[in-house]
Amino acid sequence: MRLVTICLAFALALAACSGVKNPLVNPPPTPQQVAHKEGQMLAAAGFVVVPLDSPLRKERMNSLVPLKVQYIVGRTGNIHYWMADPYDCQCLYRGDEQAYQRYEKYKLEEQFNEEQAQVAQNSLEAAEADQINENLELMNPYGVGFGPLYGW
Repeated sequence: MRLVTICLAFALALAACSGVKNPLVNPPPTPQQVAHKEGQMLAAAGFVVVPLDSPLRKERMNSLVPLKVQYIVGRTGNIHYWMADPYDCQCLYRGDEQAYQRYEKYKLEEQFNEEQAQVAQNSLEAAEADQINENLELMNPYGVGFGPLYGW
């Protein structure tokens, strides 16, 4: 009886902890990791890397918001996009409307893939919890569905 109670308490504690995200186990990405990932997507989308090879360019980049794609409308009415990356390549990514649309498509695909991975992880955790519950029922000396834990 005591063993069943201990196993049940352990199973409940395990199930409760499985849904909690621990920042020590899964720490948030560093700015360098975010910059590297974003830079790869921007380059794949057709953005051009502009090196900061002069003091003036470095000074201008320090005034920009890092790791955020921004835009400006040029004199001819064209939209120009850029992202400052002071963490990974110490450069500026520059692109046009078509490159930006490809970048947005890549971001949506990545978000979809992450959501699918989370759904798969949740399904796996639910299957594991079901297996734990089945094992607890099999260990019940009173039989399946009977005993002090079930209200007799």
